[in-house]
Amino acid sequence: MYNNIKTKCLFIALLLQSLICGAQTCYTEKYAKVLEHFSNDSLKKKAATFLIDNMDGHSSPEGNSMKLYTDKIMSMWPKTAPKYLDAAWDECKGTERVSYVSDSMLINNAMLIDYIDDAFIDWRESPWRDDITFTQFCDYILPYRVRSERLSKAWRKKLREKYLHIIDGVKDMKTAFEIVSDSVKKELRYWIPTLPYTLDVLTYDHIQRASCDQQCILLTSILRSLGIPAVIDGISKWADYSTKGHAWVALVMSDGSTYTIFDNEHEAKQFNKINASFFESSVPVTEDDICPYNIKQSKSVSKTFRYHFRDTRLFSKADPKFLYDRFAADVSSEYGLSANITVPVNTSKPVYLCTFLTGRDWIPVAKALPAGESVTFHNVGSGIVCLPVVKDDRLYIPICSPILTGRDSITKIFDIDETDTCTITLTRKYPLCAYVPGEWKKIVGGCFEASDNPDFVHPDTIAVISSMPYGVTSLPVTGNREYRYVRFKSPDTMVALATELSFYSGKDERIKPSCWFSTDVDTSTVRFLSDNDRETRIRAMKPGYSVGIDIGQPRRITRIDFAPASDGNDVEAGHLYELYMFARKWRLLGSKRAKGGSVTFHGIPRGALLLLRDRTRGHEERIFEYKDNKQQWY
Repeated sequence: MYNNIKTKCLFIALLLQSLICGAQTCYTEKYAKVLEHFSNDSLKKKAATFLIDNMDGHSSPEGNSMKLYTDKIMSMWPKTAPKYLDAAWDECKGTERVSYVSDSMLINNAMLIDYIDDAFIDWRESPWRDDITFTQFCDYILPYRVRSERLSKAWRKKLREKYLHIIDGVKDMKTAFEIVSDSVKKELRYWIPTLPYTLDVLTYDHIQRASCDQQCILLTSILRSLGIPAVIDGISKWADYSTKGHAWVALVMSDGSTYTIFDNEHEAKQFNKINASFFESSVPVTEDDICPYNIKQSKSVSKTFRYHFRDTRLFSKADPKFLYDRFAADVSSEYGLSANITVPVNTSKPVYLCTFLTGRDWIPVAKALPAGESVTFHNVGSGIVCLPVVKDDRLYIPICSPILTGRDSITKIFDIDETDTCTITLTRKYPLCAYVPGEWKKIVGGCFEASDNPDFVHPDTIAVISSMPYGVTSLPVTGNREYRYVRFKSPDTMVALATELSFYSGKDERIKPSCWFSTDVDTSTVRFLSDNDRETRIRAMKPGYSVGIDIGQPRRITRIDFAPASDGNDVEAGHLYELYMFARKWRLLGSKRAKGGSVTFHGIPRGALLLLRDRTRGHEERIFEYKDNKQQWY
C-alpha cells in the first residue's frame, strides 16, 4: 500500500492530526456557550479558545475513595503527622477504584467561564499587569491546572484571599515572586504520601504537607492566583546521580527570561544554579581531611524542561515512552546549558541522546532529526557521558561510541584500543557524594574510654579519633593496664555514628562481650555494631552518647576497629563483583570475589568506559573511567 517509509510516516502524521482536530472540534462544540458568553470580549474569547484547544490530554484522578480521603484530610489539623495521613488513605483506598477522568468530562460551561473570569481578575488586579503579555498570561496564569493534580473549584479565589496580604504594597513582580516563594516554602513540610495520586491544591494548602512535585504545584497555583506568571521547570532524571529527577518553580518574564530561587537563597536570578544540584553536608570536608576518593560535590544535568498546559508537540507517542510528555518544552538554554553535540549519521530516523541511569542502563533525554549526514543536539549539559542511538522496535542501537560533553561541544569520544591494556584496582561502585564523608567527619573527636567500674567514674581515655576515618579503621592501644569495661563516646557537639565496633586483646584476638551497654541510644539497635553490615547503624538520641561492652573479666585492650556510617557502595570483602565495558554494547570483562576493601582486574583496555556491579547486594552503580589510578565517575 505504501511506496516508501516517508509516505507511511506522512499518512500516520495526517491520521494523528485528524484525531487531534477531531478532539478539538468536539471540545469546541461542547463549550460553544463559553465562546458565545465571551463573544463581546475578544481577549477572554481568545483565552477560552486557548484552554479548549489544549484541554485534550489533561485528566483528574477521581473516585469515591479520592473524595473520602480529601474530606478526611480537610478535617485534620494543618501539618498533621504523615503516619496519620497515610493511615487515612489506607482506610479510604478500598472504597472504589480511582481512575483518571478527562477534564472535558468534569468541566462544564459554567465552570470554565468561572475559571477564565477568575484568571483575568488575578491578572488585571495585579500592580504589574502592564508588564505581562497576553501570551505570557495564557501560558503562566490562565490555566486551571498546573500538572496532573485533582481539579478543584474556586481555588484561585481562596488562595488569593489567603496570600494576597503578604505582598500588600509590593509593586515589582520579581520581588513579589521572591516574597511569596519564601513565605510558602517556610510553612510547607515534606511528605512522600503512600497515595499514588496528586490531590487538589486546596487540600495541600490546608494540610501544609506535600512531596517536592506537589509543593511545586501548590506554589505555582498560589503565584498564579496573585497574577504572577509562574511555571514548573525540571529534569526527568539527574545525568550522573540516583534514579530520580527534580522540579522547581520559575518566574517567566514578558521577554521569556526565566528567574528562579536557588535552594535556601531568597533572590530570584536569571541563569541561576539548578535547585538541589549541590550536595548538602552538615560538616564540610576540606583539603586537610585525608580521603582516598574523589568527592562528588554536585549533580549534573543533561536537559531541563518546562511543563505547560498547552501541547508543545516536542515529542510524540512514537518516541520512547520514557521521553514522551506532550506538554514538555525544552528550556535548557534558560539554565545555561550550552554544549552543541554533532555526530555523523547514515539514517533519516530520529536520533535520541541517552545518558546512563544509575543501576539500570541508557535512557533517552533528548531527540533530534538528522540534517544530511549529521545530527546536532543543542544546549546539552557539560561533563556528561552521552550515547546517541536510534530506535529499532524496542531496542536502542548506538550510532557511535559514548561521548563526553564539554561546555560547548564534545571533549572526548570513548573509542578504545583493546590491545592497550592495564591493571586496575577498584574500591567503589558508585561515586562518593559529599554528604557521606560529612558523616565520617562528625566522628572526629570521638574517643574510647576504659574503666574498672560500669559507671565509668574517672575513666581512662585509651584512644582518640583525631582524623576523618573512612572504611574500617584500626586504632592501636598502648599500655599494659587491664579493664573490664570499654566504650565509645561520641563528641559532645554532634551525633556521630559508628556502624561496626570491635575490641581486641593480644595480637588479633577479638573480644567477645559479656554484654553491651549504652547511654542515649535506642538499645534495640546496639546489635548493629557487631552484625558485620556497615549499612545498619545504631540510633543515637543526642550528642555525647556512648556505647560499649562488658568484657566479663579484666583484660588488656590492644586494638580497636570501628567503621563510620557507610552508603553501602564501598567494595566489601566476600561480595562478588562483575566488571563491564561499554563498546557499542555492555561486555563482561571479569568476575571476582573481593577479599578486602578493593578488587583488582587485569588486562583492561585503557580509557574504557566501565561499570562495576555488586552481584551480592546493592543496585547503586555508575559508569566510570580509570584515570591516574583513580575512578573518574560520570
